[in-house]
Amino acid sequence: MNAREQLNVIALGLALSLTLSAGTARADMIGNGNFDAAPDFSDGSGWESSDDFSTLPSSYVSRENGRAVLRTSGTTDGPFLVTLFQDVAFSSQAAALKFDLKFDQVDDQTTGSGFGDFFQVSFVGTNFQQTAFIGVDAAGPYDPQTFLPRADTADSLGWYHFSFDVTSLRDISGTLYFDLKDYKDGKLTTITLDDVIVTETAPVPEPAAMLLFGTGLAGLAGVCRWKKQTPWRAAFPANGGEEGRE
Repeated sequence: MNAREQLNVIALGLALSLTLSAGTARADMIGNGNFDAAPDFSDGSGWESSDDFSTLPSSYVSRENGRAVLRTSGTTDGPFLVTLFQDVAFSSQAAALKFDLKFDQVDDQTTGSGFGDFFQVSFVGTNFQQTAFIGVDAAGPYDPQTFLPRADTADSLGWYHFSFDVTSLRDISGTLYFDLKDYKDGKLTTITLDDVIVTETAPVPEPAAMLLFGTGLAGLAGVCRWKKQTPWRAAFPANGGEEGRE
């Protein structure tokens, strides 16, 4: 292989590498989204929790079996709002917010009244833009904007697998909230949360990368044509008097 051929092959390899790397999506905008590491819930480095936005961390938020668990107090004197939250900076390629959620409820042996407990996921940007993604109560998921039921169904183990478009939040920073509201309805509500991620779309390859890719392909095609037009023995003459392979 001469120097020209080597340059063509190198160009092709580099272009392919750039193109493939451009199609790789990151999912690290959420720190410890799978809760594999035990979060402190109060150190400001990732997940934090609170009761009624005043007590940090919340005694009603915990990590169990590698998942985050939020609970209502099940009494009439506990916090009204239990929150798990994290600061998030959506990238310029942010595509979808995804998470798995399970809603469980049992009788807490008290006399309930008023509204039922419910859970809501929302994002509040530093520009004060607020986006409410989903609400869930004993009847199932609902649209928090219209309060109409959604068609989401849980799997055989009771897990909902949610995915929400966040392209409108690209390049926006703020806080992602998972709120469990206790309405003293005589029920003990438990939310189990796992696999919180933000996916990205693959960025469009840079023009220079595409030009390099085209140059590499053209060079490779030229090498192939040259191989076909040149007898094998002439292209690779015998070494040391040995005959070339036909």
